[in-house]
Parts: sequence; structure tokens; C-alpha cells
Amino acid sequence: MKILTYFLQVICSSGILYGYYLLALRNKRFHEWNRYYLLLLPIVSLLVPLLKIPLESTDTSASFVYAYTYTAVTIREGLSSRPTFSYQYLLTILYWIIAALLLLRLLVSCWRIIQLAKRLPQEPVQDYILVALDQPTSPFSFFSWIFWHYDTPMYDPQGKRMLQHEMVHVRQYHSIDKIWMSIISAICWFNPVFYLTQKELALVHEFIADKKAAGKEISGYAEAILQSAFQSRQFAITNDFFYPPIKRRILMLTQIQKDRFSYLRRVMILPVAGIIFCSFAFVAAAKQTSMPVAAGMNATGQSSDPEKQAAYPGGQIPMEEFIINNLRYPQTAIDHRISGTVMIHFTVAANGKITNAHTLAGKQQISKEMDEEALRVVNSMPNWQPAKENHKKVASEVVLPVTFRLPCKPSDVLTFVEKPPQFPDNDIVGYLIKNLKYPKEAKEKHIKGTVFLLFVVEADGRIRDVQPMGKSLGYGLEEEAIRVVNAMPLWIPGTHQGKKVAVQYALPVRFEPNR
Repeated sequence: MKILTYFLQVICSSGILYGYYLLALRNKRFHEWNRYYLLLLPIVSLLVPLLKIPLESTDTSASFVYAYTYTAVTIREGLSSRPTFSYQYLLTILYWIIAALLLLRLLVSCWRIIQLAKRLPQEPVQDYILVALDQPTSPFSFFSWIFWHYDTPMYDPQGKRMLQHEMVHVRQYHSIDKIWMSIISAICWFNPVFYLTQKELALVHEFIADKKAAGKEISGYAEAILQSAFQSRQFAITNDFFYPPIKRRILMLTQIQKDRFSYLRRVMILPVAGIIFCSFAFVAAAKQTSMPVAAGMNATGQSSDPEKQAAYPGGQIPMEEFIINNLRYPQTAIDHRISGTVMIHFTVAANGKITNAHTLAGKQQISKEMDEEALRVVNSMPNWQPAKENHKKVASEVVLPVTFRLPCKPSDVLTFVEKPPQFPDNDIVGYLIKNLKYPKEAKEKHIKGTVFLLFVVEADGRIRDVQPMGKSLGYGLEEEAIRVVNAMPLWIPGTHQGKKVAVQYALPVRFEPNR
């Protein structure tokens, strides 16, 4: 989905820039300016959507985001190590096959020209090499080679103008422009604007060469163009003396009236580029939001439990089935006997879309491949049912533990059980209000954020192995959250298949100073 959005942004950016060219710059006499404008058009279109500049938001009307931690989903090696294929994977393969074929066609064209130059007689002349063609055709150039049929007069007025025309192509390196645009059009074959840009750039090359070669003999030069009009072109990437459309070339030669707004037309590209930059480069910065702990409680004691938590369509079981069916155990992790839990933190927007998905790394990353695979599956999930507050859909943050586990022993800690462990009287909110203390230094420096804790509730209800996940906030916030959790009374243990078992549990703790 992200790559599709990028493609659409590239098409829009290039479309706006090319549209401005058609409206303000096309068929004007500043051909060198137009040349560089068309060369930079694909670069700007490809780079601007990649820039992500955070833009601070001043909207405080909906700054509260709810948080919820789901029961972990366990992926065992035996269930999900099989390779899976998706339509995204097939589309990616198709995309690169088409791009490779187009690039191959370009390479074949270059190879044919080089072989032709090697096969025919050559004569070095100053800053170009003259290649004698054995078949009648219009003169053309490619890099430093100028291909010329031996029956075509070279030293009469018409021949001199034709030779001067091709020398302009050689001296200004127009062949590099053509190769560049051909590569861009091949790799970005999905964008029709780049093909139009490539075609227009080739014509601008002819305008430049015509202007310098014609000099003051415009009528005679125009006659030479007409006389060569019926000779065919051999290669798409060469610079031919005859290049259609003839009407526009002659029109540009005979255009005498000076454009009064020439400078303004070129300067106005700055606000156009600014619009594109602001539209695609600036993104809304992530808001500092209040995230209640588990049941809607933060460190300040403010309780605001939403009426309805965000949920996967159909609930927990369909979500587990989706993950198990789509997520595969990385082969490198299997080979190295790596197992562990990946904590995925993401936002469910008010429209149900999943955004800002990222991993909450602990003291040490378990496996890069596991992180990437878990993120891939979460980002491919369908839209969720958003959380609701006061009968309105609101954004909420979700922490989803995904456990990769190799064949285990009966004594192992479980991450998904029939009945999860519970805090006594199910009143974890009251316990946190009573016991959490905001560290003095953090409060003075207005440090706020969420500490995500991962711990084990033993079969006898004891808490062990409390550890923070994600980026450290510092200033004693992690230590305070760990202290409070370690001081908890015995929990009601989780049960599975009628037996009390040790269960892994995740808990977000939000710290925010009183306002």
C-alpha cells in the first residue's frame, strides 16, 4: 500500500510540473532553460514524495488517544514456516519484469549503434568522429559519433547546416539526456508523464540544434528540414537531423516576436514547486497523546476508559487466524533456533486504518527478520473497528505481542491461554492511581511518555521478569513503572486446558504531568 501511494504521488508531482510546462514554457524561445527543466522534472517528482518533514499540529481538540494491549499471538515453527505468496508479491515481480524488459530494449539499441559504428569506416574530426553509412538515411548522432551517408553532400550550404546541427548535439551531450530519460521511463514505466517528458525533451534538443545551426539563414535551413522529411529514422535514442513534428521546428525557427513575460514564466516555477513540496513532503507530526494504562488510567490519576476498544473485525480469534495464516516463521530464525516475542505498537485511526506501526525493542533485538515479518503482517491487516468515546469514533493505540516459538516444553511460559491472568478484583486502575509516583526530575523537566512493560504472571500468581520494551524515556520513568509492577500483590493466574500456567503479559503505563 505504501509503494502504491508513493507511485500515485510521483504521478501527481510529475503531472503538475509537466502541466506547468505545457501552460507556460512550451514553444518558448528559452530552449536551454526548458531542457534542464525537463531533465530535473523526474528527479523532483521521485524525491519529493520520499521526504517526510514533520509538521507540528496546533489542534488540541482530539489529542487524547486510547491504548490497549492485546493478548499475545503465538506463531509456532510447525504452523507458519511455509512460504506464502500474495498479490503484492506477484505485482512486484510483474513490475520488475516489465522494467527489466524495457531496460533490455534500451541496452539492445545501444549495442546495435555501437556495433554499427565499429563495422563502418570512421574518421576522427576535431571533437567528433564521422562514421560513413552505407545506406541512404538522414544524418544522426550518438555521443561523439556522427553518422553520415557518403552520397549526402557535406560541403554545400545545406550539408554544412546539417553537419552543424549534429555537431550541436555532440557538443551539448544530448545523447546523455536521452539515455537518462530512457532509463527513468523504463524503471518508472507506470508513469505516462515521464514518456511525454522524454518525447518533449527530444524535440527541445532539436530546437537548440536548429537555432544554433540555422543562424541567419532561416529560410534555407527550413528548406533543408523539409527535404529530409521523407528519410526514416533508425534508432529511437539517436539525434536525427530529421525529427518530427516539422511544423513545430519551423515555427520555432521563424518565431521572432520576443515574449514580454519570459522571465516571469521561468520564475513562477518556484511557487509551483513550493506547492508540490508542501503537498507531499510535509506530514503531520505524531502528537503527544494521553494513553491510559490498560483500562484507561495514566500516571496522573485521570481515568478515561473509552466506551469501546478498537478491535479486529470479528474479534480476537479471527485476528489470530489472520496472523497465523499470513505470518511465516523466518527461516534464518529457525536455523539459529531463535524464538521470542515481538511487540508491535500501532495506531488505529478513527476510520479504522492501521498507521505508524513499529516494533517496541527491548534491551536487545530478538531478530530483525522477526520484526520485519510481524510488521509486514500487521500492515497488511484489513481496517479495524475503531474505538468509540461519547458515541464518536476516536483514534486508539494498540500493542500486539507476537510470539515466535519453536517446539516447546510443557513448563514454558505461554502467551495465549484460554483464560488470561487477572489483577485481584480486576482493579489494576485503582492500584496504579494509589501507587504510581511521578519521578521529581521528570516532572520538573516535563518529561512524558508511555513505558511498555513485559512480564510473566507465574502459575502461583507471582510477578517475575519485568522488563521495559521500546525506547527508553529516562529520568526514572522506567524504574518507577517497574517498581510498581514488582510490588503488585498476587494475581489470579491464567489457566489453560484446566491447569494453572505461567503467562506472559504486556502493560503500557502512561506518564504525563498534571496540566
